[in-house]
Amino acid sequence: ALDALQADDSTAAGLGVPLVAVRGAAFLAVSLLTGASVSMAGPVAFVGLVVPHIARKLVGLRHRHQLAAAALTGAIYATIADVAARFVIYPVEAPVGAITAVVGAIALLVLLKRRLA
Repeated sequence: ALDALQADDSTAAGLGVPLVAVRGAAFLAVSLLTGASVSMAGPVAFVGLVVPHIARKLVGLRHRHQLAAAALTGAIYATIADVAARFVIYPVEAPVGAITAVVGAIALLVLLKRRLA
C-alpha cells in the first residue's frame, strides 16, 4: 500500500488502497518508532534525514527493501558517527549529535541544491 501511495492519491485509490487507513497506520507506526528510538538513544540530529536517502539509493523505491536497508544503514551510520566523535577532538569525546548534525546539514544542503537545479 505504501508503494502505491508513492504515485498519487487517485492512482492509489484506483488500486484499492484505503488512503485514510494506510496514512493513519503509517503515521502511528512512525510516531511510535520515533518516540521509542529517541527515548533510547537521545536526540541525535539528522539521522532521519541522511539514512533514508542512502537506503533509497542502495535498494530502490520498494518500501519493504527500504526498511531493512534503512535499519542497517542507520546502525552503520550511528556507529561511524560514534567512532568519529571519539577521535575528532581526542582525548575528549565530542557529542555524537554534533557529528551527525554536521553531516546532516551538509546532506540537507546537497538535497536542497539538487531540488533547486
